[in-house]
Amino acid sequence: MARIGPIEKYRSYLLFASILGIFLSGFFLLNSLFAWNSKDIRTVVLDKNLFHRESPINRGEELSIKKVTKLDTPYPIWDAGLINSHSLVLSIPDYGAKTKQDKLISLNLNTNTYTELFAVGGTHFLLSPDGKNLFAHAPHSVNAIPKTAVYEIQTKGIQNTFDGLPLSMLPDSNRYLGLSDDSLFVQNINTGERIIVMTLADTSPKSGVRENLQPEWFIKMADFIIPSLDGRSVYFLGRYGDSTALYRIDLTTANSVDLLITGDILDFAPLENGKLLISGTINGIDGLFLFNMQDKTHKLLAQGNISDVHVAPDGKIAYISVKEKKISELHVARLLVDSIELDKLVYSDMKNISFLKWDRLGNMLYCVSVGLNESSILRFSFS
Repeated sequence: MARIGPIEKYRSYLLFASILGIFLSGFFLLNSLFAWNSKDIRTVVLDKNLFHRESPINRGEELSIKKVTKLDTPYPIWDAGLINSHSLVLSIPDYGAKTKQDKLISLNLNTNTYTELFAVGGTHFLLSPDGKNLFAHAPHSVNAIPKTAVYEIQTKGIQNTFDGLPLSMLPDSNRYLGLSDDSLFVQNINTGERIIVMTLADTSPKSGVRENLQPEWFIKMADFIIPSLDGRSVYFLGRYGDSTALYRIDLTTANSVDLLITGDILDFAPLENGKLLISGTINGIDGLFLFNMQDKTHKLLAQGNISDVHVAPDGKIAYISVKEKKISELHVARLLVDSIELDKLVYSDMKNISFLKWDRLGNMLYCVSVGLNESSILRFSFS
């Protein structure tokens, strides 16, 4: 019988040990690379099955999620706008500036690349509905007259400047609502025509505007100044005593302000039928409401501490429900006439939501969550 040498005798053990050593070395190498890359912007594709969860409100045909991507950024995002289905404009701190200021960047979510646009004098900006132009508060000295810079995204240049501050873009992409001193105006960027639609000092005492609102309030609440879908009116949140109220300005009639409803209102969205979705507290009840402009009545659609809400062109809605310890849940549903159908929880454990918006086709939903020195951008793709 042939004798087995010591090497042959332990060959299988040596082979196993070698394979195990290679595996462990590769694992720790990949782990160190991942930890290094995590300091930069990175996109994670999440398993869509993690987000499917049936809601007790309704059962039936579900809103199907194809894919969810998450992009983490090493900076806070103050404001965001949707150029198209894969590109966003973001307002972020300009850490490289000599003085404290912010800047706008264009971020491509497909390639994870960004382009710096220009420095701005404030965090708020407007993006035209066609995605072609940006309107932002131009940087200025302390005593200078505030100006609005019109930036064309395709040519990457400032095309014009107008006196006053930009507040809200109108649906035709050619006009915006602005503020100069104590006057609200509509500015046409093509013709240069400016129409004064309201002077705060001249408003009727019955409207509640004169004693509750100052120009600084419109600047502070610029994100809650939203035009009607036909562009004939503008809705805005304002003070009303110790609470808030929803007002409407008729852009076709000077100084025409209407107090719509009072309460602790957090957000709202105009609908195609002329009604409004309102989130917040009305008559002591927390929830999501449907407001009828004709008779100024409201109907409770969903109860709970609901903050942000946005409506897609095809009738899908998205809203944020805030739970205990300020943990937010993202819901999607369908709005059918005067009721919510197929309400579904799609994401939980979110904090400090600063942006919630559907794309123009209603196929993708974008959500921005902001931390102290970081942010996360979530993109949900629906089939």
